[in-house]
Amino acid sequence: EQRWMAFLTLKANATQSEPFAAALAAFLELRFCEEVPEHLRTGAVAIVVKAVAARTPPKKRANELTEVVEVLMRFHSNQFSFDNGTIGYDGSGGGFVDKDFYASALYAKACRMNHSCDPC
Repeated sequence: EQRWMAFLTLKANATQSEPFAAALAAFLELRFCEEVPEHLRTGAVAIVVKAVAARTPPKKRANELTEVVEVLMRFHSNQFSFDNGTIGYDGSGGGFVDKDFYASALYAKACRMNHSCDPC
């Protein structure tokens, strides 16, 4: 949901500012994998139900879902993750734990460097 809200903020500011418009254009040019992970599709449906459905007629909701999925996939396929070294395995079989700091970012040029033409 945070990534969707960030996109909406960028989109709203793009109409008022050239740097935001350029950032939006660069974001929309990012390629993404067509195979959508189930957790991402579930999240996109939840966003549409919660945030979009209230203001969108039923016939247009499929278009809204497509847009949400595409936005989330652009993040998913192109983001770089960062941590401060405190992320580690919890030892209980539960996977990795974020103990302090974790973030991600998109860099339009960096995500194209030394990268397959197929973002999957």
